[in-house]
Amino acid sequence: MRAIKGFTRFMRTAMFVLFIGSMIAGTRLYSQDDRGDRKPPPEGMMKHTPEDIADHMSKMLEDKLSLTSDQKTQVYDIVLNYTKEHDRSTFDHKELDAKIAEVLTQEQKDKFQEFIKNRPKKDGPQKDGPPRDGEFKEGPPEKF
Repeated sequence: MRAIKGFTRFMRTAMFVLFIGSMIAGTRLYSQDDRGDRKPPPEGMMKHTPEDIADHMSKMLEDKLSLTSDQKTQVYDIVLNYTKEHDRSTFDHKELDAKIAEVLTQEQKDKFQEFIKNRPKKDGPQKDGPPRDGEFKEGPPEKF
């Protein structure tokens, strides 16, 4: 009879340890990200290739500065080469802007300088997307 009581006590302890272990394992598994259910990032947040950046900039500047087809091709090549050689940490807008300005007429350079002056700053407010730390699109949130 004493052996049965010892066995029962052992089984209760073993079941308790197994229960706690399975709870811990289940919690860890449940808390991990399931990447299959995630939506792709918004278009503005996706990583762009150098070709995407060069295409976008050459089309944008063609519209803003009335570039000729030859100038558009030159701007595309300048931006493509620059973005291939530099990553985010070494990217310098002033250097790229100077290279682009070399292929522009004086009238286009004036428009380009105005465009540069009015473009959003790197640390300034964004047009779209979530606000950065301390930045609110419509003022600070009201207190509850």
